[in-house]
Amino acid sequence: MVLTHPAVAGHPRLSPSQQRRAAVAGAVSLALIAAGVDLIGIVVVQVAFYFGLLVVFGSLDAGRWSDWSTLSQLGSGGLWGVPTWVFIATGCLLVLAGFATSWVMLARHEVARPLSFTWAAVGISVVPGLMVAVIAYVVASVTSSSMQPTEAGDSIPPSLFVVLLVVDVALSAAIGAAVWWWLARAFRARRA
Repeated sequence: MVLTHPAVAGHPRLSPSQQRRAAVAGAVSLALIAAGVDLIGIVVVQVAFYFGLLVVFGSLDAGRWSDWSTLSQLGSGGLWGVPTWVFIATGCLLVLAGFATSWVMLARHEVARPLSFTWAAVGISVVPGLMVAVIAYVVASVTSSSMQPTEAGDSIPPSLFVVLLVVDVALSAAIGAAVWWWLARAFRARRA
């Protein structure tokens, strides 16, 4: 005799094809979310870098770092000539697109509660995704410290950021596929 909880009594398990489609949804969704978080993260890292320099060297009256208006130049000049608000807005749109993509793809493949599924999967993906992002930022910091500064004086050259963004997004897509597939094995299909 198999006992089944009344809440799932009428819900069949997801088929293997639905589980594969959930993995694809995870790969696409978490890749978009990771790209968005990386764009927002680079702004946060850059502002923290400049703020740290201002705090440390501001008290020493070390030229341009003694003037707190240097921090406001980040907003107008931005990173690599692109205003910081563009990075933040694009990052937010990518994160929202990642959530929406997962929700739509899961709903299309008849997964019960696709929004709950998406939130649970993103929550589970936070820890491994954060580890990948931190490793990428550490590699960027170590690598950029050994390189010549760019003409604009940015701490991370744009080419290095693009390479690390691609690597982070690819690894996040693999993490997303694994987490969404694993979670699809636990979730149920819609009631017939």
